[in-house]
Amino acid sequence: MITTLIEVVLFRKGKTVMVSVMELAAQITTDLQEPVKYLPYGILFGSICIFILEFIHIYHKRKPDRKHIFLFFLLVTYLTVLMFQAFFSRESGSRTGVELYPFSILGISIGEDASFVENILMFLPFGVLVPFTFRFLRSGFYCVGLAFIGSVSLEILQLITGRGYCQVDDVISNTAGAFLGWLFTAVWFAIRRRNEEKVYAVRSFTMYQFSR
Repeated sequence: MITTLIEVVLFRKGKTVMVSVMELAAQITTDLQEPVKYLPYGILFGSICIFILEFIHIYHKRKPDRKHIFLFFLLVTYLTVLMFQAFFSRESGSRTGVELYPFSILGISIGEDASFVENILMFLPFGVLVPFTFRFLRSGFYCVGLAFIGSVSLEILQLITGRGYCQVDDVISNTAGAFLGWLFTAVWFAIRRRNEEKVYAVRSFTMYQFSR
């Protein structure tokens, strides 16, 4: 009897958790459709930046690095979408308030939980694109630190303009997203470096054999 009761409780609890996860996923999917409408602006600003870079290279008679220019285009496009989402998705003065308690929004509602996850997802590209675009920012300290400073700046500007709540949870989730993105690039660079070392070792051994 007790065993059956426990099984029923666990089943209902598991079913409730599954429903909550599905609702959370649905909310996140719906909310992430909003930044897509700012993508044309991002592409426009990215294209302008590419044009300027191309002009600078032509003026100085230097061969442009197509890979670097493309990465820079992606970074500018992403940052433009991020700025539009942060400041133009809501009217000025529509949201005011400060929340300095960590993780205070979690568990309040599906919407608040979704907002926390969305902030992580929104800063994932930052942690990927910044190290790929700028070699001197491949260090986790610089990349994630820049994301932290940028997030704090966004929160302060949103507080001043009244276009968003100033929440420490936003800073935490944004920084966490950038860290996860940087972690992916760190693993990728480590794997590529190891493969390059293996190729170099094979070539060195082959050249040694032929030179004997």
